[in-house]
Parts: sequence; C-alpha cells; structure tokens
Amino acid sequence: MPKKKATKQPQQPVQEVVQSFVYAFVNPKSGNNLGTQIMKVLGRELGKDAVCNLAEVSPESFLETKVLPNQRKARLLVCGGDGTAGWILGALAKLRMNRRLQFQPPLAVVPLGTGNDLARSLGWGPGIKTADEIPSRLEMIRRADVTILDQWDLVRFIGIH
Repeated sequence: MPKKKATKQPQQPVQEVVQSFVYAFVNPKSGNNLGTQIMKVLGRELGKDAVCNLAEVSPESFLETKVLPNQRKARLLVCGGDGTAGWILGALAKLRMNRRLQFQPPLAVVPLGTGNDLARSLGWGPGIKTADEIPSRLEMIRRADVTILDQWDLVRFIGIH
C-alpha cells in the first residue's frame, strides 16, 4: 500500500487578544437610588476594587490609583446622568492636561435618572430599569468597537458655547 503524503494544514492567523479591564464609576443616588443596586451587581461582576462609589471616593483618586496603572487596557463605565458623565470626563481631562494620562480609555455610559441627554443624543438608549441588565451591558462594553468622540464638538453641537 503506498504511503499517503501528509498534507500541510493552512495556519490560522493569530489574533492578539488584549485583556481589558472594566472600571465603573457609579453615582448611587442616580436613577431613584438604582445606582446602589447597580454597585452590588458590578461588585460581583468586576470585583469591588473595580467599582468607584462616587458618594465616597473622588473620581480623580480612583483614576490615579486604579486606572492609570492599566490605562492602555482600561474601559470605563459611568453609571449616572449627564452630570456624572461630565464629572468623569472632567477628571480625565485634568489628568491629560497634567500629562499623567497618556492614553484615553474608552468610556461608556449607562444612563440613570432623568438627565440623560448625552446618552440619548449618542443613541445609547434611555437607560435601564433594573440592575439585572448590568451583566449584558458589561458584555457589550467588553466587545464594543471604540469610536472617537470630541467632547468639545459635541458641546457646540447641542448649542452650548
């Protein structure tokens, strides 16, 4: 019986998998105190060290101790309204101005409460009704494509100069 010639299997391209870390900023008072329930779910899903309770810890302090060391792998989640999102964006801007933040981590918003114009204008939806929706949102954040958004162009677009 003739020997079979071994066929070479084509190699699959190797994709670099970068482990991302999700860090969450939660305003516990937002969404009629839905933020408190969300913090519990995020603590289980991400670990308590990855969740910033904005009623107790400043975003600047959390960014410096948790996010800066992992800034290239970080993805940020803000749970709150427009004021909360603006607060976190402002803290990030200060770190960039001081040249402490070399890479802007992607940021997603889970809108809570009534002041959610930013999330609505970007098509992120009206918000969530229960904390049970958080795990599916986290999965979306981990898989999401990153889009560049210029905060100042957005402000001019909605009529604030």
